[in-house]
Amino acid sequence: MTRKNTHNRVTSVVVLDASEQEAMAVVRAFGTHGPAFSVSVKKNLRTLRAGVASQIPDIVIMSSSFPEKEIIDVINSGRTNYQFPVIILTDKPELKNAIAMIKAGAGDYVVKTGYILATLPVLATRVMSEWQRHRAEHEKQQLNARARMILEWIPEFVGIADKDGTLVYVNRAAREILGIKKNEDIAGDRIQDLFPKWTVGAFVHTGPVAGGINATTWRPHTKLRTKSGQIIEVSQAIFAHNPSSEIEYYGIVARNNNRDRQQPQDDGNAT
Repeated sequence: MTRKNTHNRVTSVVVLDASEQEAMAVVRAFGTHGPAFSVSVKKNLRTLRAGVASQIPDIVIMSSSFPEKEIIDVINSGRTNYQFPVIILTDKPELKNAIAMIKAGAGDYVVKTGYILATLPVLATRVMSEWQRHRAEHEKQQLNARARMILEWIPEFVGIADKDGTLVYVNRAAREILGIKKNEDIAGDRIQDLFPKWTVGAFVHTGPVAGGINATTWRPHTKLRTKSGQIIEVSQAIFAHNPSSEIEYYGIVARNNNRDRQQPQDDGNAT
């Protein structure tokens, strides 16, 4: 399943209408905008699904004359991974149906008038723009979720603090090192409190790093304080993210040196 190449700036539109006459009225509306739109007509869900399987359209314009279940199926198909938005065109406006379609995820539900047909390409462009924004947000959320999952399984201490130094995230390894329970709230904990007072100098970040990040050098022998007050030796670096003149957040990465010393050494002999 592929999406039409966007570099040619041609928008792929599928009109889903059992009535050829009604479908051609929509095709003519897009035809007034020249080659900016490539419009195809499908008469039922079977031909729509076959078309989508080979090429994902940019938008589907669907008649409300289909049974509600079939309309919902098309809307749901489009919503899967934000493939395409759906505009519902109706001859008989009903508030109940409009609410149901919008709640189901339709990009819009409009009455088929001369004005709507004349401005349908503009409406479709607006719906696609909103859809692309939602898709970008969805993809960002997915990326953040994947990144968080990776951070949770990294064996090293990873923590993030806001610009004031208040911790907003620590991964599983950090919780284990610090003695913080899995669901224990870290609100109010400050990154400075992780270190004994005599190591506060570990915070001062030096030297630019690509991407607007400044960082300490990797410090192989510094100390962290656990929740119970135990002092442990770690290797660590602290990053200050400041794409502009102001710091936005801090990051800390650390490795428990005591744990590394406890790891069995490979003597090179096969067993």
